[in-house]
Amino acid sequence: MTHKIEGLDGRPVSVTGGASVARPRDVGQENRADDKATRPARSEIEITPAARQLAALEKVLAQIPVVDEARVKTISSAIADGRYQVDAAKVAERLMRSDAELTEAQRRER
Repeated sequence: MTHKIEGLDGRPVSVTGGASVARPRDVGQENRADDKATRPARSEIEITPAARQLAALEKVLAQIPVVDEARVKTISSAIADGRYQVDAAKVAERLMRSDAELTEAQRRER
């Protein structure tokens, strides 16, 4: 289905002369421009204590390996030696708990 845009008097709307039309600024951009004009320029940036703490935590976390190689080695050797025991009841209980938590989270989202 096609629609023709028409002017108030029923004639098609036309753009004449190929003149460019300035795009109106968004209200948010206009306010930002006004703020810049009225605020004095600053040469320093202030970092909040929370931002400093997050940066420090990020550095610490970057140094922690993703895989605990010592734990992997210990478990691998226990499996190879036949010493690794799986507690089926514990695994089942944790799976059930995880399923219940997921179900509750989905219910809250609705």
